[in-house]
Amino acid sequence: MPMVTDSARGPWLRPTLFAWVAFWVILCFGAFAGLDQINYQAAGERLNAGHQLYVLGPGDRLVILNPPFWSAPLIYPPLIAVIWRPIAALAPIGPILWWIVNAAALLAATAFVARRSPTLVAISAVGIGLSVAAGNVACLLIAGTILAWDRRDDPRIGAIVGVLAVTKVVPAVLILWLVASRRWRAMGWAAGAGGIAVAVSLLAGPATLVEYVSVARGSAPEPMSLAGLTGLSPFILAAAGGVLVLLLPDRWSHRVAVATMVLGSPSVGVASSVVFLALGAPNDSPAARTIEPERRPASGT
Repeated sequence: MPMVTDSARGPWLRPTLFAWVAFWVILCFGAFAGLDQINYQAAGERLNAGHQLYVLGPGDRLVILNPPFWSAPLIYPPLIAVIWRPIAALAPIGPILWWIVNAAALLAATAFVARRSPTLVAISAVGIGLSVAAGNVACLLIAGTILAWDRRDDPRIGAIVGVLAVTKVVPAVLILWLVASRRWRAMGWAAGAGGIAVAVSLLAGPATLVEYVSVARGSAPEPMSLAGLTGLSPFILAAAGGVLVLLLPDRWSHRVAVATMVLGSPSVGVASSVVFLALGAPNDSPAARTIEPERRPASGT
């Protein structure tokens, strides 16, 4: 099989991709700068003030609500609010540093995937631009998902998966990928890191985990979500994706897990296209592409 190189694709390809992504980052920044991280900041401020996390009270920073799709000022588990307590306290420097780290993580992940699947970078550009501009934690989630694949033979990647699952519930499907590929030591890391992340979440107050479940159950699926289009429960769609994750070979298991993060989520918009960037992580890079058949890792890895 002839090796496919960047030069064979054309020397203009990668610069064009980066210009396309940069165009959307700049365009979105003008209208959506810090839109999501303001919600995180408001959540951190509520905790710092001793106020309720999932209810707006007197003196709280105003947050845009959109019932029935979300009627609470935060639709994430409480971990993100706990993380933002010191960041909010260090405003304005803290939020600026968050945005820089967030943007750097996603742009590094974009460069990684660009060598493997230029098409996915092109079609994810709008989502990349929106996520970077808004300071959405999806930047870190996608970077972590891609890193988990790239370092899949290192059991410590389980810690990434565990923290992602507690930060935003839908990445929990990656735990099934670890199970399907029999990465038992990585599962141990996931359980340990996930347990610590849950313990940290409790700093928001023991009742907040129960309150989050109520918020999640009370939010209607958005019209663009598969649940909204089909009328099926997001839990059923996520469970169906999870079954496929358990049945498929390693790289396809990872891809289906990534797709399930969107298809099984009730909260889907144009920015959600950034998730599909992680579909390109299992593609071999041009320099490493071979015809060797895929094999599952040995038990215990």
